Amino acid sequence: MSLISVVRAVYNRERSIAQAVESILAQTLPDFEFLIIDDGSTDRSLTILRDYAARDGRIRLWSGPNQGKSKSRNELLDRARGEFIAVMDSDDVALPQRFERQVAFLREHPEVVCVGGAVLEIDEAGRELVVTANPPEDEIIQELMLKGKNTIWHPTLMMRREASMAAGGYREEMLHCEDLDLCLRLGERGRLANLEEVLLRYRIHPDSETERYHEEQNRFGKIASDNACDRRGIA
Repeated sequence: MSLISVVRAVYNRERSIAQAVESILAQTLPDFEFLIIDDGSTDRSLTILRDYAARDGRIRLWSGPNQGKSKSRNELLDRARGEFIAVMDSDDVALPQRFERQVAFLREHPEVVCVGGAVLEIDEAGRELVVTANPPEDEIIQELMLKGKNTIWHPTLMMRREASMAAGGYREEMLHCEDLDLCLRLGERGRLANLEEVLLRYRIHPDSETERYHEEQNRFGKIASDNACDRRGIA
């Protein structure tokens, strides 16, 4: 059994997927299984992924018709066998010590159920833009999340598999805000944290979900935070 299960849903990312996959295969902590679903890509993404899967036995690859990111991720969570779950998006580049740093932190802090980290934002060409960090402390993270602000960069998320199972995975109806909704439910099962060091190069481009669905993210973010307040008995 692998220590870490890396989960990644891919849709039409032929330009960036190779660099993203290689950043996982180059991790200094190599004890992982890499679970990937190609979610109905119409470009060369699946061809590229098949080539990597043929060369590295840690990669387990599935493909099928487009069903959406949350449903695909839930299928991968059901197949995961690692002690820890690492989320990765197909646009981004993990720094080599990401897994090593996060596993060490979770080992040292058994009360923490998931941990994120800072990101270095880059443009489509890979040019460095700005470092963005979120608060490291659980109290501040959860206070802001209850106001609808996601304070863990989702593609840096590493969570305990048992906690993710208890939380129920991603809720597919929480369109464009399934990450905040999941983190709020994880926060009801333990503490949340962020490392202050950069773990990921986060790619910004015009067709990213953040750019296209800003209003929907705000609307569903409020729904997620309102639901969490109701569950916690917060007026």
